[in-house]
Amino acid sequence: MAPGTGLWTKWLLDAGAQRITAIDASPAMLERLRARLGERADHVEMVIGDLFDLSLERRYDGVFFGFFLSHVPRDRLASFFDAVGSAVEPGGVVGLVDSRLEPTSTAIDHVLPEANSEVMTRRLDDGREFRIVKNFYEPDEIVAAAATAGIEMQVTTSSTYFVVGTGISVR
Repeated sequence: MAPGTGLWTKWLLDAGAQRITAIDASPAMLERLRARLGERADHVEMVIGDLFDLSLERRYDGVFFGFFLSHVPRDRLASFFDAVGSAVEPGGVVGLVDSRLEPTSTAIDHVLPEANSEVMTRRLDDGREFRIVKNFYEPDEIVAAAATAGIEMQVTTSSTYFVVGTGISVR
């Protein structure tokens, strides 16, 4: 889910995934994904879709999202996990990796959101700036939101920068 430019999609293929469905709201990101994968793009079905309102024709044996959860507004966290739960078949796996709140994890000229704020400014290398949603979810928040969608998650943090979770769909 939310493959963006495809770093994680490429990694999943390298790790042995035979077939991937990549769902993203941005056609431009899916084109960048296609370019990154080259010939291997034939192993990826690219779907333009709203991750908060999925209408999938099938369920999958696994769902992964990397560095997307932190861009989910807090008031949409439950609906996002509902979409994840509807996308994965019973017994299917869910995996995530994302950002942990750590002052040294961002670029020198980026300012992390203030407490109780969900918005930060991201400056690109070409100087353009964008206001983005950025949340740093604690493991217990992720576990609770996933549970409401029928996903039993185990979520841990690294000593500095990452939140990592794995889970099983139980419905």
